[in-house]
Amino acid sequence: MRNRVPHLSLLTQFSILSLLCVVALGAALVLVLRDQIHDRAATNSRVTAQSIANDIADQHVTGRDIDRGLSKEKLGAIDRRIETLVLRGRIQTAKIYDPQGRIVYSFDRREIGRKDFSEDVQLALEGHTEAAFEGAHDAPAAMGRVYEVYVPLHLIGDREPSGVFEVYMPYAPIAAQIDKDSRRLYPVLIAGLALLYLVLFPIVARASRKLRKHAETSHHQALHDDLTGIANRRQLLRRL
Repeated sequence: MRNRVPHLSLLTQFSILSLLCVVALGAALVLVLRDQIHDRAATNSRVTAQSIANDIADQHVTGRDIDRGLSKEKLGAIDRRIETLVLRGRIQTAKIYDPQGRIVYSFDRREIGRKDFSEDVQLALEGHTEAAFEGAHDAPAAMGRVYEVYVPLHLIGDREPSGVFEVYMPYAPIAAQIDKDSRRLYPVLIAGLALLYLVLFPIVARASRKLRKHAETSHHQALHDDLTGIANRRQLLRRL
C-alpha cells in the first residue's frame, strides 16, 4: 500500500508562500538599502574632501603658486594644516597638481615636480570630482583601506580648474557611519516586514475559511439531492 502524501491546507500553503515572499522582499531591500547607505556615506566624505580642498586653496594657494611653485613658507603652512587634519583623523595625506598634472605640493617632497597622467587627475582637471575606494573591498579599515578623492581646484577669479587637490581619507569613519545607519535602519525594516506578514495572515485565514466552507457546500450538493438532502445516484455509484 502506498503512503499517502499529506495534503497541505490552503492556509498553510499561503503561509509558507507568503513567508518566502516576505523574506525575499526583505533580502532585496537589504541589498538596496545597504548600497544606498554606503553611497550616502561616500558622498558625505566627498563633500568633506571638497570643503578641505577649498579651504586650503583659499588660504594658501594662488594662481601664481600653481604656475611657479609653492614657496617654502607656503609649503610649511600647508604641511601644518595637513598635519592637523591627519591628527584629527579626517585625512591621511594630500597632494596638489597644476593644470599640466605636475605635483606642486606633497607631504613627501620627493614627489614635487613629478607628473601624473592618470585618468582621475585628467577628469578632475576637466571639472569632475572623482572618488574611489582603494584597497580590498573586504579588507578591514585597519589594513589601510582609504577613500581617494580628486577635487578640481577653482581659485578666485578662475572659471576653469586651476589644479587638482588629491586627498586620501581613512575608511574607518566611513565604515562607522555605515554601521551606525545600518543598525538604525535594519530593525525598522525587519519590524515593518513582520507587521506586513501579521496583517496579511488574518486576511488570508478568513478567505481560506470561506473557501473551505464553499468547497464543502459544493461537495455536499454534488452528492445529495437539493430538495430532500438524500444521497443521490452519483454518490450511490461512487460508493458501489
